[in-house]
Amino acid sequence: FTGRPVLACQSVDTAVHPDFRGQRIFEKTAGDCYAWCAESGLQAVVGFPNASSYPGFVRNLGWKRIVFPTYWVMRLSLAGAVNRVLRLPLAGAVVDFFHRALVSAKLAARDTLLRRLVGPDLAFATERSCPESYEKFWNAWRAQEYLSLWKDAKYFQWRYDANPDHDFTYFTLSRRGDLAAVAVGVEIDRALVLCELMVGGRDVNAGRLLANRVCAHALSKGLRAVTFLGHDSGVFRDVLDAFESSTSYTNVFGGRAFVEGPLAEALPHADNWTVTFGDGDFV
Repeated sequence: FTGRPVLACQSVDTAVHPDFRGQRIFEKTAGDCYAWCAESGLQAVVGFPNASSYPGFVRNLGWKRIVFPTYWVMRLSLAGAVNRVLRLPLAGAVVDFFHRALVSAKLAARDTLLRRLVGPDLAFATERSCPESYEKFWNAWRAQEYLSLWKDAKYFQWRYDANPDHDFTYFTLSRRGDLAAVAVGVEIDRALVLCELMVGGRDVNAGRLLANRVCAHALSKGLRAVTFLGHDSGVFRDVLDAFESSTSYTNVFGGRAFVEGPLAEALPHADNWTVTFGDGDFV
């Protein structure tokens, strides 16, 4: 909160046995949980309840619906859609050949333009673990944040490097050894799903260059799309201007504060937040 750490918690799994539903057991359990949180010094709870359950969180547990995040997608392949419509696998392959050639040409042209705008000294790289220079980048980044998860190197190492189920890739732009932009992605169902997207100094053109390089990387690996789910005050929208976008009503980000004060006043307002796909328990 305003660049400083605040102890809070994330609501992840909630369930009541079918034999005991309709008895307000969930509300009682959640109320007890939140009382324990407040007594333990936690200041807030946030999470991603699904579209069918979040009204109960708002109505009965004091949550605020903060935002329906935006879903961005860069389609690198049309074969699946063409095959579903025409039911001719060869047609999908032919369409895909020309579509991917067109996407490749667009990415190359955009890369040339963006390199002129940001300068030639930004180096692109992929890594399998959190970059050594990330902590310095984070300390500058957090000073720009109003409300977000605390994403220092220790968090990334736990969240991504030590994840037992998936292999994540860090995509970086750096200048003379210092990170200028970072994205973290994972391959799911032949798509590259971005979990994080961070651009130092809110440099939109640097962010666009990183996104462009990520798409070119995914294209070279034969992936069908690059996607991202998130929300912020506008940088994501500007950086991902070449992507298709839509509001994701199947996901909702919400929460509540446990004590009155500046955090409680700031928490319900969407544009105070930076939220990413990696903030949920989706992966």
